[in-house]
Amino acid sequence: MTQQRKKCGKGGFTLVELVVTLVILSILFAIAVPSLLGYIHLSQFRKNESYAKTMYLSAESELTYLRTGGEWESFCSKVKKEGVLNQSFDESDEDRKKLVGRIYGIRLDAGEYAEGELSGDGALVGALLSQDTYDKSVLNAAICIEIDVESGQVYSVFYGTNCKGLYYGSNEDSKPADMSGSWLDIDYSKRDRDTRREERLGYYSVQDAVNAVSLDATKLKITSINLVNGETLSLNWSSNVKDQDLDKVYYEVKLYSSEDKAQLLSINIPGRNLKTGSQSVAVTTEDNATKDYTFPVEYDRTNKRATLVLDGMMNAKLYDRLDKLSADNEAAFRQSSDTSITRFGGKLENPLNVYAAVQVFPDPNAENTGGEEYQKSDAIESNKANTLFGDGTRSDNGRCEIETFRHLSNIRYMNTAAVFAVTARSLDWTSDSVKVYGTAARGALSVSAGKDIGFPSIPALRSNQKLDGTGGLLNRIAGVFTGGNVISNLKLDETSIADDAEYLGLFRKNAGTIYNLRLLNPQVEIASGKLKGVGAVCGYSNGSLKGDNVDGTQARVEAALTSAQAQGAVTQWLNFLDEVEHRYKGLRVTNFSIADYDYVANNTQAVSTNLITGTLEIYMCVSDKEADA
Repeated sequence: MTQQRKKCGKGGFTLVELVVTLVILSILFAIAVPSLLGYIHLSQFRKNESYAKTMYLSAESELTYLRTGGEWESFCSKVKKEGVLNQSFDESDEDRKKLVGRIYGIRLDAGEYAEGELSGDGALVGALLSQDTYDKSVLNAAICIEIDVESGQVYSVFYGTNCKGLYYGSNEDSKPADMSGSWLDIDYSKRDRDTRREERLGYYSVQDAVNAVSLDATKLKITSINLVNGETLSLNWSSNVKDQDLDKVYYEVKLYSSEDKAQLLSINIPGRNLKTGSQSVAVTTEDNATKDYTFPVEYDRTNKRATLVLDGMMNAKLYDRLDKLSADNEAAFRQSSDTSITRFGGKLENPLNVYAAVQVFPDPNAENTGGEEYQKSDAIESNKANTLFGDGTRSDNGRCEIETFRHLSNIRYMNTAAVFAVTARSLDWTSDSVKVYGTAARGALSVSAGKDIGFPSIPALRSNQKLDGTGGLLNRIAGVFTGGNVISNLKLDETSIADDAEYLGLFRKNAGTIYNLRLLNPQVEIASGKLKGVGAVCGYSNGSLKGDNVDGTQARVEAALTSAQAQGAVTQWLNFLDEVEHRYKGLRVTNFSIADYDYVANNTQAVSTNLITGTLEIYMCVSDKEADA
């Protein structure tokens, strides 16, 4: 019996043991609980700081929309009527003195948003925050948005979850009728970090001098980049910058020579300029001169992709105006209206292989930020491309590749010996990719499609230049199977030339050599009292045309000239058709009103004529002959 009792006693605790255990647990709780509560307290403070920053950005984004949309004045009057003036700025401090009478607070009390329809200044807070706030429950807190009524910008935001509401102790009008419970004074002297941390009151300000938020800045990134050598020479890039933050960053685009890595251009583009349309931005050129230049810009908000047009084809009227500018007016007009990359001078006056680098920076001069939300990105480089012609263009101009109509038009910039090779299998002027820039009202850039405007006739192919329509030997071999290279639906009309032009054609004059060029279904239509020569390939040639082909069931050349000039025009056309080595298949030239029928009657060996009431219809059937027409 005694042994059994001893065994049972071994399974319990003595009173002393229990007391010691409880004492130890009490000590542990005394140590752990304050630390745990402190951690929770700090976590709430940091969370409220983060919410204050988010709401600051959201409110500023909405105010920007109001300013740009012309609604700021109306909203400002409501802020002054419903809000409360911050009277707590120390006038002995010069910086704060400037804010006296400018900062108005509009407030939401805790739970007010959840109660239903807002009124007074609470409705104004809701208008600024509700659009961009996904989780509306975060609005069930004490919120104050301070607005600078002179600049139209957010000055600061308070966000509190441990109080009923916020007020200015220095302004009696802001105090609630019932001060029972937790109401926090937000006078300027109450905004230091320690005071706000004790109350778990979040705060974010434009000055941010006493803001205790310690969030890591977002690393900016250029997520893609591509230099596109097409109907425009365009630099495309995208980044991780949010649309609402575009006005807080700027992009730096640098263009380099692929040959020696020399910097050719540095282009500074504020994020706010990334929108579709013509935009003026600062450019530093090769000679270190910095001026404002206008560029066509596109911005796809869905994909966050920007497009900067570095080189674009212009219409004939704009080319002509640029050519005729006086020295006094040339620079300014080229900066605002020229879309050619040659306008920057230096190495860019000639075809050059280049590449670009893009970097995005937080803008230290942006309104309401000191660039503190972002860290600059790394510079990302693009692929290489030629500025004026195809990417296979040789540096000695022994072969300048023509792959687009822009490349073809850029022949006008070449003053030296060169060989141009049409390497594209097919160029179609009516394609949607064709872009022609001009000037609209007030000098703004405009853009037209090829189907809406005539190709800008190239002034001349020079005597030391050649145009190879096949693109070279390999292309000719491939053409045996593919049918060869072709330029389709070329449109030439009154928009293709200036008013004082004398000739119309793909080239107005040809002094060089054009060979194996095929034009399919060209459309040439002009009525003029000044033109002396009209043609699909050229208006006048004293060079060489070899093996060129103009055909197609829709091919048409129609020129209506005055009778005073018709005789000379018809004489030139007959000589041209009879002598040059140029194949026309069913091409029809109509509506030449002429005064001298005898010449036509005596020169019918190369043409069939049908004179109907003063109209000459020429059906071109020309044999191959070498000539110097």
